[in-house]
Amino acid sequence: MKRERRQTDRRTFLRQTGACLAGVTCASAGMELLSPSVFAAEPSSRREVDFYEKLDEKTIRCSVCPHRCVLQPRGVGFCRARFNDAGTHVSKAYGNPCILRVDPVEKLPLAHFLPGTKMLTVSEGGCNLRCLYCQNWEQSQTPPEKLKTFDLPVEEAIRAAKKKGLKTIGFTYTEPVAY
Repeated sequence: MKRERRQTDRRTFLRQTGACLAGVTCASAGMELLSPSVFAAEPSSRREVDFYEKLDEKTIRCSVCPHRCVLQPRGVGFCRARFNDAGTHVSKAYGNPCILRVDPVEKLPLAHFLPGTKMLTVSEGGCNLRCLYCQNWEQSQTPPEKLKTFDLPVEEAIRAAKKKGLKTIGFTYTEPVAY
């Protein structure tokens, strides 16, 4: 399965996504933690990654970020969140967040976006950056399977946000591309 996508150079990628990491802090006082009842060592749903190409029968090239990792069978990408499962690119983070909170929308670097509202904040293990100043390194630099995670299908996250009256779901604390 080969999927085409416009190439982004590393500088543009970092400029566009760096804002997602800037100014985001770890647990602050007053944040409400959502507590799903199920913790999972492995996510219940494995999801094939959308952007990759097969180089031969079992080797693949990831096209999710500018690293464009070439993965042999059972190989794991630089982000630690995706791997080659016998020629199929699979996410280890999808539906498997390690942080699930209700945060103020101002926590994300979004100027004048629904000010004063709250959002469902989701984070997963793994990251395609290695920032020396990362304040969330415990999650971003750890593979998803080594973190205490929630087995949370995407539909359940949306349902939880709606149940709490939240209009926004934000991906933060780690690099959202890893998700």
